[in-house]
Amino acid sequence: MHPAVGGNPTSTREVFAACQDGVFRSTNGGTSWSAVALPGLPGSRKRIEVCHAPSDGNVVYVWAAGGANVIDPINSSPGEPAFMPTPFLWRRNVFGGAFTANTTPPDVQTGQAWYDWFAAVAPNNPNVLYLGAINVHLGVRSTTGTWTWTNIGAKTSGDSIHPDQHAIAFSPTDPNVVYIGNDGGLYRSPDAGVRWQPLNKGLNITEFEFLTGHPQFETWLIGGTQDNGTVRYEGQEVWFHVQDGDGGDCGTNGTAPYTCYHTFFGMGMERSNNGGGWNSWNWIGPNVPASDNYPNGALFYPPVEVNGRVVAQAGRTVYLSTDGGNVNTWTPVPLPAVAHRATALAIPTTSRVYAGTERTHLSNRFGGRRVVESRLAGATGDGFRQRHPR
Repeated sequence: MHPAVGGNPTSTREVFAACQDGVFRSTNGGTSWSAVALPGLPGSRKRIEVCHAPSDGNVVYVWAAGGANVIDPINSSPGEPAFMPTPFLWRRNVFGGAFTANTTPPDVQTGQAWYDWFAAVAPNNPNVLYLGAINVHLGVRSTTGTWTWTNIGAKTSGDSIHPDQHAIAFSPTDPNVVYIGNDGGLYRSPDAGVRWQPLNKGLNITEFEFLTGHPQFETWLIGGTQDNGTVRYEGQEVWFHVQDGDGGDCGTNGTAPYTCYHTFFGMGMERSNNGGGWNSWNWIGPNVPASDNYPNGALFYPPVEVNGRVVAQAGRTVYLSTDGGNVNTWTPVPLPAVAHRATALAIPTTSRVYAGTERTHLSNRFGGRRVVESRLAGATGDGFRQRHPR
């Protein structure tokens, strides 16, 4: 909405709306709308954000992602490019004027534009723009129209903030005081993103996905949390952060509880042999083909189960290890095609594994779910026999 202008009671009647099918403008407070021409706007769009400059309502920005894929500047490596939607930025200088394309941050990542996205202009300067995607980027526009972009969310030095940006607000008395809301909570900068202070104490908003405990001591737990890593409880008020990323399913060797396991998302896991402390984790697989991984071959958080040295993780295929998940010792056991992806696992004994799955027999005996039993034919890894309950 156009900012209020003193002496002009109709100034706020210009409204922009970013929609799935483009950007629309109203000059009569929303009574009627017309499409906004954006040069190069792609036919397919993941997300669009539009905002006026609070200090100059003539200036409007549109921040979008969509169209053809381009190479992700951060997640790509030589010979293994990662792709993301194309970023777009348009600017209007004159009330009722045309929008023109502007350069975007060179290191912006748009792969999660459907999920994390914002745009906001500094309250005191129409040429200072904050863009949120996976990280936060601050742009300063020169008098010649050239942009200088800085990643103020993820830095190589100094304090950073959690990724996946959703919301931004400014202090009403100091335009350099910025608040950012993201998957890690709320952060405040007193100096336009140079320094950051977390404001999360007492919020208690961490989303636990999974827990595993110690067979003897209640003051030891490992928990997987959504996008806030894996954490360990030691009987105190504080939970200790022991691994980054998404925290998925986890498990403990009940006969040797210093050996524990955690996952991120998708197939594969890490193991600790000394109780799950920071820097104690090592990747052990299973390293599965893409067809057996998220999204089509496994859940975002595939189930994991541990019984002694028998470890299992499952998607469309159950991967089993009988030696604690040592690398290259995983045996794949495909589930019946009708079962689709595994949703739960149980290992009641070291020679028997159960998998709950998304789909069911035609008889629908299990209320829309299926249970498949696999029996370990021997610790030497000579295969499994599958049996469907009747």
